[in-house]
Amino acid sequence: MIKFVRLDERLIHGQVAVKWIKQFNITHVIVAKDSLVKDNLMKKTLKMAAPEGTKVAVQSIAGTAKMLQNPKADNAKIMLIVDNPADALELIRQIPQIKEINVGNYGRNSINHEPDERKQLTKNIYVNGKERREFKKLVETGRFIYFQTVPEDKKEDLKDILGGK
Repeated sequence: MIKFVRLDERLIHGQVAVKWIKQFNITHVIVAKDSLVKDNLMKKTLKMAAPEGTKVAVQSIAGTAKMLQNPKADNAKIMLIVDNPADALELIRQIPQIKEINVGNYGRNSINHEPDERKQLTKNIYVNGKERREFKKLVETGRFIYFQTVPEDKKEDLKDILGGK
């Protein structure tokens, strides 16, 4: 069963391993990113970044949807991670039971492929025009999309963040 969905350009890192996985007692992490499916080095790195005993799978978006259809997934406590808003949108399209997405860190470290500069929305979210539109589309799905770096922080509705900047 999906317990938590996070959009974070860093995928599995300290905050995810130390805070979020423990917060939801996660047993399985699925990193949903088409381009990593054949990247064995990154798959090994992500598996090493997770706490001992936590199973990690790297799947395409479609592969993630297929994994979740397996009856065994009902007994697992699953965290899904994507690293960009376009993949989060596709995840929602293919997995309609997703009701909310936590946005942690985005746009600070990843390469900007667009001509316009990224602008800071929060302390950890930076977007260019295209990414801003993708985040707006996420909000328009009717799911609760919120910014929260760690569980101790207050949830900030992305709709309010996008509306104010």
